Amino acid sequence: MRSLTAATAGWYELPHNPGFRWGNFLLFRDAPSLKDLVHWPEMFARLIGASPAFDHIAFGRSGGLGKARVFPAGYVYERNTVMIADRLIPTARGNNDCEICRLYGDRDLTRQKELSLAVSQTESTVEEKGAFSAYLDRRFSARRRLVGAVLGAWFGAFLGEHLVASLGIFVVEGLGRFQSVKAHPLFRRRGLAGALVYRVGLLALGELGTERLVIVAKMNAPAQNLYAALGFEDCEAQYGLERSGPAAG
Repeated sequence: MRSLTAATAGWYELPHNPGFRWGNFLLFRDAPSLKDLVHWPEMFARLIGASPAFDHIAFGRSGGLGKARVFPAGYVYERNTVMIADRLIPTARGNNDCEICRLYGDRDLTRQKELSLAVSQTESTVEEKGAFSAYLDRRFSARRRLVGAVLGAWFGAFLGEHLVASLGIFVVEGLGRFQSVKAHPLFRRRGLAGALVYRVGLLALGELGTERLVIVAKMNAPAQNLYAALGFEDCEAQYGLERSGPAAG
């Protein structure tokens, strides 16, 4: 994260992957007014980037967005909860038939990309399949660098030869942060994500030097209930505004 001096914002940026919306965003300490929102797109363009490379603008804040409850047209308001756990609880919903393995090499990388493409068909991530595929190539290149730096690892749940769920776990100073928990749309509601989070979480707590697990879920979404059943508790709220379309510039 880079910080602004004498201002209320910091920002995250991944210039090698401008399509990663929540890898390129402004983070604010103070709640905005509607007047502030008028100037945020220009700030995004100046600090992070503008079209054609960036086809979005995104802003985040921990602790709510204050009195600005009616946002300009085109903005999507997101509410997430940061959840933590020092121990995990087994749940009857977990799938015991899947095989959970660490993901290595090009073959597993291809499987992860195929899984992400399948998930993207049900989520409004990037509309054009070709653009999303290129975006994934950049994301997975970044993941390889993180794994190569021994900061974490990726795991998958398999039914036979099929990768049906995956996630990452990255440990820094005793905090094990889950990343990108995904389940294939055709294999959801089978306890796969729960089994994966539970078993990888036990591994992190037992062998990877993790003292506390951290995971983020959308508020009032099924994932939040799943993680709560595994022993995670709400710790902090995160709020975001996102708009498709280029920033000013």
